[in-house]
Amino acid sequence: MTTHFPLEILSLIFSSVVHDLVNEDNVRGAYRLQLVSRAVRTVVEPLLYRTIEQPSDSRVRLLLRAVMSRPALAGWIREISLEEGESIEGDIESEEDEVEEERDENEDAGSKPEPRPQSKPPGKNSKSETVDAAVEVLKSKFSAHGERIRSCENDWISQLTKPSIAAMKWAFLLQLSNLTSLTLSTRTGEFGQKATLLRLPRLEELSFTIEVGSEGLWRGDIEPEEVLESIISSTDRLKSLTFEAINGSTYCPVIHDAPELKRILDEHAAQTLEYLSIVLGMNDEKDWRMEQECTEIEGSFGSVKDFVKLKELSIQLEVLLGDPSDGLQLKDALPLQLRDFTGLALPDYHGEEDSDRIWEEGDYIPQFEELARAAEDGRRFTSLQSVNMYLSRKDSFNSARGGHYEGGILGQSRINFGWF
Repeated sequence: MTTHFPLEILSLIFSSVVHDLVNEDNVRGAYRLQLVSRAVRTVVEPLLYRTIEQPSDSRVRLLLRAVMSRPALAGWIREISLEEGESIEGDIESEEDEVEEERDENEDAGSKPEPRPQSKPPGKNSKSETVDAAVEVLKSKFSAHGERIRSCENDWISQLTKPSIAAMKWAFLLQLSNLTSLTLSTRTGEFGQKATLLRLPRLEELSFTIEVGSEGLWRGDIEPEEVLESIISSTDRLKSLTFEAINGSTYCPVIHDAPELKRILDEHAAQTLEYLSIVLGMNDEKDWRMEQECTEIEGSFGSVKDFVKLKELSIQLEVLLGDPSDGLQLKDALPLQLRDFTGLALPDYHGEEDSDRIWEEGDYIPQFEELARAAEDGRRFTSLQSVNMYLSRKDSFNSARGGHYEGGILGQSRINFGWF
């Protein structure tokens, strides 16, 4: 006797199984679940595409071919984490391997395998057909941009035809218009600037990291802040934003324009953001016992009071308030509804002893004390629970560093003041 489970129970069972298989990196096994029955396939297929976390190179190839042959699949993808990787070049698999993978994918999806053609037109194969389809989609993306972006069209399309896994990654990413969450990590401007073509009207969470590594250079005419603006300008739903621009080096410093970044956020996200994390730094490989990041910043935000829904904020004090000598007050810069604040004090190229731009204890503790006093009467910062100060953002080798202020107004405040 055959037992028929309600669709709701099937959803619960196979959601758990798919989750476990994907976590075990057994994507093939997860795809084969679709062969159980049509009802199971209805449940499993959207789950396989809804969340994609750091796909392997082979899975990127499979995903790109899948969405090119069945565009509806791209609409199921809501969350993706994509990293450029160490190199933008990589050998692709042989044509025979790709054909076998495509046939396996069709079988795993529960569809009837297409018969192998007796012959193909000269120069045509599954790889070239996929690339041709991706090129046509890419061409349509440029029409909504100005001349500066359109001038990149020929170069970017030519890159797509090269055997590069990086090209496949961004070609795949550009198909995804229904994303609600995007985590994008890039090491080069050649990869990252292509994100200007993204249009994500449903986007709610964005983490955009530029960490260029030992070379320290963002290559390309389109700056990271321009890429950021292009992405977030297409959505009015953005609730969470992490932007880390760790580029430049002591040999080729990059001056980060804090007021320009503030303008971008004001125009496109101030009314919706609930979480904001900003790090503007300069990549510099030095002795591991020394500070691992330096920074060159021009201007400051001055205030984020106009971020009317902001609950959590993590930002360098230099970005928010400028130099310690500028006289701006933390209590006047933070929105009243804020719940958690984390300040960062990243040293600049000159180091702590030679720079007058570093926020040291003598600078930020008075700021904290004024903030605590402002909250004493219970009429301001009523939701603020914790204020922390990070002296080195990635100081993992010094686990002993950290604690809470126990004396004076900081220790007596209802707000939890700490340092790390």
